[in-house]
Amino acid sequence: MRPRAGGRSSDLFDPDAKIELTGAPGLTVLESDETLDIVQLQDVQQMVKAFNAFPPLFDYCVIDTPPTWGALNFAALTVADHLVAPIEMKDYALDGVEQLLKTIQAAEQSGRGGRKINFLGLLPSRFNSHSPREKENVAEIVRTIGTSMVFNGLLAQRDGYEEAVSQGVPVWTLKKRAAMVAGQEMRFVLSQIRDRMDGLPAKEIV
Repeated sequence: MRPRAGGRSSDLFDPDAKIELTGAPGLTVLESDETLDIVQLQDVQQMVKAFNAFPPLFDYCVIDTPPTWGALNFAALTVADHLVAPIEMKDYALDGVEQLLKTIQAAEQSGRGGRKINFLGLLPSRFNSHSPREKENVAEIVRTIGTSMVFNGLLAQRDGYEEAVSQGVPVWTLKKRAAMVAGQEMRFVLSQIRDRMDGLPAKEIV
């Protein structure tokens, strides 16, 4: 089942926009557009107001944000119940972990009135399995911040993901071997996210 279009995500920040969504089964996608580039911090409260209408309609709402700090990230952190942070295992990416944790604390204090975000952990992403340096970086970050803040699983850099994105379908629906392996990875990570949201212990990779 292909996702239905729900309009533009930038409309959440526009008080004059009419957002008409239904709670029909399946996926509803609010697409990104160039208007998001000019969203300011003062627009965040309008987004919070619009977002508060979502819970009766959907079981889950996934917010995908850019990897740089700004109004969009602040808005997402203001309304989110749970947070997953994909991170590449390159040296420069690891340098940003401390800043990420500070950003979460800032959003909790200034955007959520002290209400905590359930930080589900760092998710190693676009991982190069042939790189000894990236393997060591995974081990180092686990040693530094502990297994509770790092997923017991990762998403490797595979062609299957790019093919799935180009076709607009889940990666596990593709029949090529690279996509099937990617699908197994993705399903495991999604199960980890579900379990951490439910407070269940981490599972071993099989």
